[in-house]
Amino acid sequence: MGTAELWSLCYGEQCTCPNHRLLATATHPDEEVLPNDPLLEFLETSNEQPLEDVRPGLNSLLSSLKNKKAARDALAKQLRSAMVEFKAALTTLDSERAQLKTAITRGENAFSPVKRIPVEILQHIFQYAITFPPGMPYGCHENTGASDDSENEYPKFALWHNLPEPKDPLRTLKQVSRRWRAAVLGSTALHSWLSIHMSHIAKSTYEALLQQHLASSGDKPLSIAVTCELAHVKSLARHGYRLRDVLKPYATRIVELQVFLPDSIARELWGLQLPSLSSLLMHNTPRPRNPSSSWSLLKDCPLRRLVLYNYASPINCVADASSRTWEHIVHLELLSTPNETMPTGPSVECMLEVLSLTLQLRVAVLHVEQSDHDWPVAHVVCPQLMTLTIGRHNPTESRYELDPLQRLIDNITFPMLESLSIELTDGPGGLFYCPVEAPASVFASVVTAIERSSAPLVDFEYSHGAFDDADIHRLFEVAEDLDILAVRSISNPSGALRFVNALIPKEEFVPLPLLRTLCLSGRFMAHGNEHAMEEAVIALACRRWDADALQILDIEMEDRVDWRTEYDGKSAADNARAVIKKGIRECVAQGLCYYT
Repeated sequence: MGTAELWSLCYGEQCTCPNHRLLATATHPDEEVLPNDPLLEFLETSNEQPLEDVRPGLNSLLSSLKNKKAARDALAKQLRSAMVEFKAALTTLDSERAQLKTAITRGENAFSPVKRIPVEILQHIFQYAITFPPGMPYGCHENTGASDDSENEYPKFALWHNLPEPKDPLRTLKQVSRRWRAAVLGSTALHSWLSIHMSHIAKSTYEALLQQHLASSGDKPLSIAVTCELAHVKSLARHGYRLRDVLKPYATRIVELQVFLPDSIARELWGLQLPSLSSLLMHNTPRPRNPSSSWSLLKDCPLRRLVLYNYASPINCVADASSRTWEHIVHLELLSTPNETMPTGPSVECMLEVLSLTLQLRVAVLHVEQSDHDWPVAHVVCPQLMTLTIGRHNPTESRYELDPLQRLIDNITFPMLESLSIELTDGPGGLFYCPVEAPASVFASVVTAIERSSAPLVDFEYSHGAFDDADIHRLFEVAEDLDILAVRSISNPSGALRFVNALIPKEEFVPLPLLRTLCLSGRFMAHGNEHAMEEAVIALACRRWDADALQILDIEMEDRVDWRTEYDGKSAADNARAVIKKGIRECVAQGLCYYT
């Protein structure tokens, strides 16, 4: 039934046409449904048998009621028929309205700027709209096309607590222009980036949808992430082999694999042939109390980037020591979660063994937390290492017999190193958490390693560590080409003052003449040294600026928590900042960037 046949329906108040009377009779009856009859009231309120003389009147009443019901049955039937016709008419109307709206929208957007943008640019923009893996709480990794030796770090990964429902991605592309839709459907990112929750594998419906998505990827390279939730670890462990079977037909096209699973499930991936894999991230989460026995995921593959989180034995879970997989790695991260009761990552000795196998390594991020001093190690040379970041977990004791960080530094040489960062990783937290300072011997070992390597260091960062005056001056001698120097969380005010004084040019001698960025933070202020610190920082800034040996100065002063000045309600650090800012204002006016 077409809509033209219903457009002439009349809903006027005085209309007498059949359609109007049908609705009016149903909604506004001319008489009451039940008459005001004493006999009806008697039947409603009494359970006794009526007298015989009322039988004729009752029969007459029932006949009248049956006639009324028959009339209303006929009206109900007609209304239901009319409702079917109205519903069909509304469906046709909605379709016609949608066609008209689409035509109007196309006309209004005929000269839209998006039509002048090449499809390649639209696809590039779309890649920024899709994050891989999706739904990550602390950042995302995007396919930027950077070289294998780029210094782009992975984000800090966390367990996903949301349970994503797998949906057909094409369903989300209805409210976009045809040009955008064509660009998206032609984008590699749509079909080649895939996030799999283990609960999907446990349901045949989701598994079929996953198979369909993988099949639609054609011959494109695949980037796959797999995760699960803590509540589902035991129930989903038996489905690990199903995940392996799903991925097996497409294993040769997997170039990036990120596994956020406990090793008891991740080990089920063993047996996949991954000849094209270039990037692997494995996060042992939620971390089991009893790690699984040794197993190797890879044999020989062109792996370029490897990130392991909470794996105590990298060689046992990734590849055997004899595998050629290690030869191609240029980016390595061995990370662990700070834990007060038990270590979660590899020991220093395991790290050194991995470093001895990765001779092409250029970027390394290591979390140091434990060392087996009874395990002899061989000295390792990293011939192509250019960037080294060492995160030092806060020890549970104030002093080690030999700090694990010091054992690591004492046994490596890096002749091509340009950037070295040694920092304290996040502790276990808590209101009374207090980082433990690394002893001065660690700083001395770091300086010795730089000197031993003859490294062309241009960027050096060090935090939460003590140091001696002799080692400060030795650092300036062995790393004289430094462009960036950052020493953070200095806990000793006298040590901070000595460090500042060591950087002040004296007569014609300028320590670190190529230095452009200097960052210092910590407890600079102590009773009696306020003016000495203010004068030292002002002298450092002014003299180095005049010698063209400083462009950016970042000084972050922390107050002692047990004292404040008694005037103006300001702390000693606040007053020192004001004095320093006033003392170097001419340098700032000339271009010095000063942050506090």
